[in-house]
Amino acid sequence: DVEEIDSDVPVLVDYNACGSANGERASGSWEDPISVVSPFVDRLGSTTGAPAQRNSYDCASDVEEGGGERVYQFSMAQAGWLRAEVDEASGVDVDLHVLRVDDTCVVRANTVLELWDLDPGDYRLVIDTWSGDGADHAGDYVLEVLTGAYGAWTHTDVAPGVRFAYRRDAHLYATALFFSVTATVRPQSHQGCATANGVATANGAVAGINGGFFSFNGCPSLDLVRAEGVTYALNHIGDAEQRVVAWDDDAAATTAWVGKEEDYTNHDQAIGSWPSLVTGGNRLLEPDSSASFHTARHPRTGLGITDTGSLIALVIDGRSDVSDGVDLNDFAQELLDLGAVEAVNLDGGGSSTMWVDGCSVNGVVNFPSDGGGDDHSGSRKVSDGLYAFDR
Repeated sequence: DVEEIDSDVPVLVDYNACGSANGERASGSWEDPISVVSPFVDRLGSTTGAPAQRNSYDCASDVEEGGGERVYQFSMAQAGWLRAEVDEASGVDVDLHVLRVDDTCVVRANTVLELWDLDPGDYRLVIDTWSGDGADHAGDYVLEVLTGAYGAWTHTDVAPGVRFAYRRDAHLYATALFFSVTATVRPQSHQGCATANGVATANGAVAGINGGFFSFNGCPSLDLVRAEGVTYALNHIGDAEQRVVAWDDDAAATTAWVGKEEDYTNHDQAIGSWPSLVTGGNRLLEPDSSASFHTARHPRTGLGITDTGSLIALVIDGRSDVSDGVDLNDFAQELLDLGAVEAVNLDGGGSSTMWVDGCSVNGVVNFPSDGGGDDHSGSRKVSDGLYAFDR
């Protein structure tokens, strides 16, 4: 429930950069493992000076792991999945190992570890230093861990009035942002082509998504963009009206239909879309079409409004082994299921990007298809985006 967002939650709590408090950081030894609550990002990871108590693991006994190790622990309340990734500093070489409580090794990986059928129970995740060439490759790393039950949303509050959530199904990966009415949310023209994650980082945002459609010829926005009372772009998709999502600070969001090259000044913030997906709590594509843009499975980005006027941003990945994507009818239903009573489609495909400060190795929390769809790289440069800021 978006209305239950804790308005007093601090950002970057303790050693987990992604919002979930874990208390005092443990040492990361075998006797004192670091607790993981997903979504989890450890930006303080290092095997420098760590004790070396294990030199190999039974799932890869021929690989020499003679350097120091850091030990984490996590629990699966029900069967589900795990994805862990390390981003190593220059010259560092560490590996990931998942162990059962009896210390038998489930799986090992170099930088990205994925398990899609993990049984309920308690586990250890060990970051160990590779020593196969006789050299010391210990050093700093960033660790990202995601766990979940299939079909279930996992969420955490990352800033006052801002909640991040993710969900994996058998063939879909979705990420969502919930913004309370009191959250500071701004559309922003990029004044040219720039990645949503780059703009978010440069401007001190806590979260963001890509915005409306644009032309690859010079990157002009094709949908209305209005921020803090200034209009930066007008609607240019076809000749018909396009639906705009609009709001003022500390007030409920609404929608309006705005014509081609027509300014909109009723609210300080507004972003255009195409097509409209949900009206009055009902799935209704306007305009509808039998074209593949509507009916084929693609990555999608959308924006919804709840019955209390709060905003919901949704990204569903596609075109990859991670996620198949969705057609627009199914995308509309996904927004309805999250509580939207009004919803619109934004630019999707390779543009679909969601960024949340501290919630992945690089802040991008989905898997952009331009990067292959199996990691957080490949964010496309786009013309505008939607960003949330800490108040």
